[in-house]
Amino acid sequence: MKLVYTELEQQLVFQENKVNVLVIEQKELFRRMIQELDKQISGEECGFVLSDNNKTIKIDKEICLILNPFALD
Repeated sequence: MKLVYTELEQQLVFQENKVNVLVIEQKELFRRMIQELDKQISGEECGFVLSDNNKTIKIDKEICLILNPFALD
C-alpha cells in the first residue's frame, strides 16, 4: 500500500511488520498536510492518494487520524 502527497517527492510505502517515519521540519507544511488529510478523511478532495497494487483506495475507508491520543476512551 502506498500513500502519496502531491507536494512531496517521496511516497510512503506501507509493508507488514515495518514502521514508516516521515519527519517534516517545516511547520507550515506539516500543518497543511494534517489539515488536508483530515479534510480528505471527511470526504473532501485533497492532495493525498492512497493506493494498493496501483488501484486507488478511498482514504476515508482506510485511515483513522488521531490528533489527540489522550482523548481516546
